[in-house]
Amino acid sequence: MGILVELARYKLEAGRIEQALELLERAIRCHSQAVEPVLLLGKAWEEKGEYEKALETYIEALQRGVPSTEIE
Repeated sequence: MGILVELARYKLEAGRIEQALELLERAIRCHSQAVEPVLLLGKAWEEKGEYEKALETYIEALQRGVPSTEIE
């Protein structure tokens, strides 16, 4: 999972949001209990301007047990 998340982070920084979204969704499917890819997925949706999807993603992160302080 670490490689997928790091690659997705790189894609986000490079402005390749669609590719980052695909990588993060794959990381979440493979590691359903991981929190980091869910938070990054929310950020990617925000950068794409999809605020409702970002909100849904952050709610999912809260349900997974992420402290609310990690979600801005």
